[in-house]
Amino acid sequence: MMDLKELHRVCVPVVEYMKKNCSPHDTIVITDEQYKVVADEVVVPVSGCGASEDASNADVRISLLMKPREMR
Repeated sequence: MMDLKELHRVCVPVVEYMKKNCSPHDTIVITDEQYKVVADEVVVPVSGCGASEDASNADVRISLLMKPREMR
């Protein structure tokens, strides 16, 4: 059975590290063989891109969600 208190104890420092050193677009993936930081380049919510919207509105929304690497 998973010890949630132990998991919390080891994860809190990782979360603090991410707050100081990562962007909101980064995720840390931890396995038994490696850990890696994965950065989302573009995130587009499916619910926000209905077929009835015109393309120009969708393009503006997509460009606002994109964040250049140098701004991270």
